[in-house]
Amino acid sequence: MEILEYALRNAKRIEAAVVLPYTTVPTAPSVLLQKKDEGYPWHPLAWGFFGGQVEAREPPVKAVIRECLEEWGRNVNESDLLYLGTSPFADTHPDGVRMRVGLHHAYALPVSDPKDFLASIRLTEGAGFALFQREEISGLYMPTHNKFIVNKLFNKLAERK
Repeated sequence: MEILEYALRNAKRIEAAVVLPYTTVPTAPSVLLQKKDEGYPWHPLAWGFFGGQVEAREPPVKAVIRECLEEWGRNVNESDLLYLGTSPFADTHPDGVRMRVGLHHAYALPVSDPKDFLASIRLTEGAGFALFQREEISGLYMPTHNKFIVNKLFNKLAERK
């Protein structure tokens, strides 16, 4: 237990705001995820979210809006975002030494025309992006804490039916 306590005490602490664009047309609900590139320090080539670190004194929703503009070149209106909740996470760096712990503030973004939305994205970070349905998530290389958030979105969508 001493090693774990030391690691958590010395872990980098961060707050991140993430967005999960989703669509319910033309078929079953799908979520848009980002493929991290080889240079991503925590989970290279994993599937994850669009978003990033919340700056000092920045509300998480403003961080999501800023990150969408930075990562997609697309403006998002605060009124279009649906708050999914805040979840804790912990990661160990691939070097096996560094750790980070923090909070993910997650927001969903409904997309009514996925073809137009996808065509409008000008990706500035990551190796790519793709839409996934619920049954595809479990087979993805993706941190467990991220799968938890994706499943939370799919659960909310199922409740709306």
